[in-house]
Amino acid sequence: MDQPYQLPPHGKLDAGVEYRFLRMFIEGQGGQLKHGALVEVGYWVASVVRLGVGYNFSRFTDNEFADQDRDASGVFFRAVGKY
Repeated sequence: MDQPYQLPPHGKLDAGVEYRFLRMFIEGQGGQLKHGALVEVGYWVASVVRLGVGYNFSRFTDNEFADQDRDASGVFFRAVGKY
């Protein structure tokens, strides 16, 4: 989805910009199209752990199990681990 841009020093900081589209087909209500952007800045605290903070300008989340009628815009925090 988004491609982080690594910032100095030594690639510990990165930034990402993302634009999302969500197309839903709801029976009896026609289709819905939602879209919007988000920005994020992250810091690699270790080679396998990244912490990030950003702002979601869209009003929906990419979580498939979330209530899509809820407004998901605003500040968010992200923790990522890799193995």
